[in-house]
Amino acid sequence: MTRRERTSPELTGGAGYTYEDAVVAYYLAALLREEGAAGQAGIVTGVAVQQAPSFPVDDVVAWFDDQGAERVLSLQVRREIVISGAESNDRFREILQAAATTLADPDFKAGTDAYGFVVEYAAQGRLRDLRRLVQFAKTSADSVSFERNFATGAASKAVGRLRGEISGSIQAATPEEEWQFYRHLAPLRMDGLEGDGPHGTELLNRLRELNADASMDGGTLLDALRTIAREGAGTAQLDAPIPATAATRQGRAKGRAELRNGHGSSGGVLEGGACGCTGRDRGRAN
Repeated sequence: MTRRERTSPELTGGAGYTYEDAVVAYYLAALLREEGAAGQAGIVTGVAVQQAPSFPVDDVVAWFDDQGAERVLSLQVRREIVISGAESNDRFREILQAAATTLADPDFKAGTDAYGFVVEYAAQGRLRDLRRLVQFAKTSADSVSFERNFATGAASKAVGRLRGEISGSIQAATPEEEWQFYRHLAPLRMDGLEGDGPHGTELLNRLRELNADASMDGGTLLDALRTIAREGAGTAQLDAPIPATAATRQGRAKGRAELRNGHGSSGGVLEGGACGCTGRDRGRAN
């Protein structure tokens, strides 16, 4: 696949707080805590950032272990998005086109992997309509069932209008391709990730639970995760994550200790495996 390689201006711009590194920190915290995270089923086992051109949807890539099955989630991160099919709306159209390219990638596992975006600010009504469009696709057995929602009026006129607006951007040549596109789409909203915001406070509390000996507070751990996110922008290569075993759980514990002791990394990846949750280069699995 061809796509111009880039790195996020937020991650590389040197600002004290950026939305993108806060989102990455959310997924890294789930990795360290051996928890699930938004957008996929299962437990987070690996996280990487800025993975173009290997991943068209490249800002955050996370791997999940869902009862032994590997799932991948790739996300674009934007502080603000206008959800519309307006010709001038290049930002949203680029996200949809990158998602369509991901779906067409031979490495993409249909019915298992997912792609999408994370946004802080978006019009609530339009985001709700897009989520409903995705939900209709997920609950439909096939493209015929998906289309029936619009023919029978089960889908609102607003959802139908949005579907029509963005139909050109998703590059679907057939009803089957359109259904497949929407059933793998993860449109996520995360706000309040700043330190005194509701989700930021929850994240701090979860990180404090990792630090039983109180050698480092949750805020310092969060800053360490954000630093790892920023230092890894555009540098990491990916491969398949190591499955969770007794040995990898020991490695995660070691990684938590290293973070508490202030050992950062510049490889851009924290892996839930025997690497000890420190950053290292990874190559995408063939």
